[in-house]
Amino acid sequence: MQWLKVPDVAMYDKADWALMVCKKSGMSLESAQAFAETQDQITFFFFVTSPFYLETHGQFNANEAVFFSGEPWWGGAANFADGYIKPSAKNRYTETDTPIGTGWISSESKIRVPQVKCPAPGVIFAWPGLQPGAGPTYQPIGNGVLQPVLTFGQGPYPNPNHVSAPASWWISGQYVGSKLLGSWVGGDVMVVDAGDELHNLIQYDSGTQIWTQTSTNLSKPETPSVSFALPLVHDGSTPQEQNRANFCLENPRNGSLTQSVSIYDIVLTTDKPYPALGDDIKDEPFVSGVSVSKGNTELSIDRIVVYNPLINRSGRTLV
Repeated sequence: MQWLKVPDVAMYDKADWALMVCKKSGMSLESAQAFAETQDQITFFFFVTSPFYLETHGQFNANEAVFFSGEPWWGGAANFADGYIKPSAKNRYTETDTPIGTGWISSESKIRVPQVKCPAPGVIFAWPGLQPGAGPTYQPIGNGVLQPVLTFGQGPYPNPNHVSAPASWWISGQYVGSKLLGSWVGGDVMVVDAGDELHNLIQYDSGTQIWTQTSTNLSKPETPSVSFALPLVHDGSTPQEQNRANFCLENPRNGSLTQSVSIYDIVLTTDKPYPALGDDIKDEPFVSGVSVSKGNTELSIDRIVVYNPLINRSGRTLV
């Protein structure tokens, strides 16, 4: 992951430090970045290179890092500290693709439910998904996305178990797109809490020709998982191939999210080997830990940061 450096700054002494996450000593810059990558609440930090003192916040020593949510109010710290901003996906979206004739057959990932600040009207969506390419199996179904969607807010969305969650997070397997399959359909809803770690699996069974999405709350194992099954076939057509694996956060709303959002522990599997697996995403600055195994059929990605309000919220500047 390629952090954005803001040289010769620290958090301004008289700024609001209420969103400070933590302060850690005895760190290298690399270990500070590695720690911050795994903590979604962190959007930026400053790293101390030489000791200095702030009237309100006291002494800071070399090799200390101070981590924050929200946005910085930088103060000058030439030769004492540098700031670092967590990178995130442009337009809160990224993808990795396979060529026509080689399809994804499973997508596995995790996401930690964010904390919403100052809820505003509207709905937030965060999801991994699978989508077809324009190959010979694209029609008759056409475009659509298989997506377990983590949602904040209530709306006219698929909700077969009639769960009411007007100002809460919830998740369900969904399919959005083809009118032949209902345009927008989905399975049972599971209400979740901020901080919960969720596991999402989208998997194809070639024997039944059915795609099944399963979402599990790893933080509350007593809560039953929710699933949604759907065949991407129509009137005996060849099953539709999925060539695009996508990762997205939609509608963050101004002020609602002061933290970053990432999708992590990702494992994507293809139905046949593809030598260039992951080449289109491995060098993105907001992606870490890309590797390929099992004869070029399995792509693993440690983490993709899909949102940082310092980068993705309109009207914001980095320095």
